[in-house]
Amino acid sequence: MERSSTTTAPKDAAVVILIRQDTDPNNPEVFWVKRSDKLAFLGGFHAFPGGQIDADDAAVTVQNAPNPETAAMISGAARELFEELGVLVARGGETLTKGQRASLLDDLESHRMSWSALLDHYHLHLDADDFTYVGRWVTPPFNARRFDTWFFLAKCPAKQEPNVIAGELAEGEWLPAREVKTTARFSQFAVAAAKMARSDSGLDTAGVPSDRVKVAIGTSLNGHIDVAQPNYEAFLRGSQISPWAALEFPAHAATAHVAIHAGATGQTTTFATACAAGLDAIGWAAEQIASGSATVVVAGAAEAPLSEFMLRVFHSVGVLSKWQGPPEEASRPFDMWRSGLVLAEGAAVVTVESQELARTRRAPVYAKILGASSANEGTHLRKVDETGDAVAQAIEGALRNADLAPRDVDLICAHGNSMQDYDAAETAGIKRVFGSHAWNMPVSSPNP
Repeated sequence: MERSSTTTAPKDAAVVILIRQDTDPNNPEVFWVKRSDKLAFLGGFHAFPGGQIDADDAAVTVQNAPNPETAAMISGAARELFEELGVLVARGGETLTKGQRASLLDDLESHRMSWSALLDHYHLHLDADDFTYVGRWVTPPFNARRFDTWFFLAKCPAKQEPNVIAGELAEGEWLPAREVKTTARFSQFAVAAAKMARSDSGLDTAGVPSDRVKVAIGTSLNGHIDVAQPNYEAFLRGSQISPWAALEFPAHAATAHVAIHAGATGQTTTFATACAAGLDAIGWAAEQIASGSATVVVAGAAEAPLSEFMLRVFHSVGVLSKWQGPPEEASRPFDMWRSGLVLAEGAAVVTVESQELARTRRAPVYAKILGASSANEGTHLRKVDETGDAVAQAIEGALRNADLAPRDVDLICAHGNSMQDYDAAETAGIKRVFGSHAWNMPVSSPNP
């Protein structure tokens, strides 16, 4: 088949590579925003804040710009940086408080003010000297969407912090650089979250014997996206498969990494119980402490499911949100306009220990685990029983284990995945257990 000779003209785009203040100019420390396997020209690791230039960008005056084209690119780069990370690289911006910058960003994102109008109104000025041009890249002709992208370096202004996930900051912060290249993304999230939990709890200096520290991590899709999928594609091409694939793809890889970095030699276990995996891990951790089988358990969950293939997988079963409004409002559990779940990535890890030990070593205590219980419907892999019987069974078991009455509960943190049948099942189960009290008790969800 002959390829069409017509190609799409590339659109102008600009990107800012944000570096930290006071960094070595010969070896700048870069804020790592997110990983993108499609950025082959950058080694597949870093996607920096940037995007397509719009008409308003050219209306901004950029001091010391050599020509109008460069001025428009710098303007667009600065706007995208502000929109994506909340970092404002503009003369005059150093006098703004964090709250004032948030207000400006809200004005821009809600379209109450254009970029050029916002800069003029607040007497802010862009200067080309604050943006160092470092290169240009044009998407190959065979791509359906093409961009002529200019890349700029800019230092993060003092007293400003980019709005990025802590586990996605500079490469090497949570894992040695040599490990980042071979460690599955979901494991990187787990290690980062576990290190934060250990640091916050003071576990590393608590003197707990290593064989008394256990680890439990939950996951559903483990290393499918960045380990199994690309290695399977390599197999189809007849290319070499990474020797790390067999080690990094399995669900237990994250648990192993967390244990290694924590120096834990006690039992490790991995939960693959779908959306309940993290809670199951924490429930298991509580049982280990209560039984005296462990002194401390590092428990939580990690997921990295974002890829075109996985989005299509979830789309094929009809569970993704069809929301057409602002993306940040797509996850809306128990709302009349809910239409499905929203895939995301991340990790959450806690350290679980006895109340006595926590008090003795003055560790911060965020919650007490009074009881835990699990149940399943045993009916279908996708559909749920909207009578809420299994939900009620799990709640009743947790209350019984905690020796609590329904009216002792002040708040429910529900699954709340924004799927209509799931929300209906949870609602029915809650009403069955709590009766009239359910109408006076707030129900929240960690998903939005």
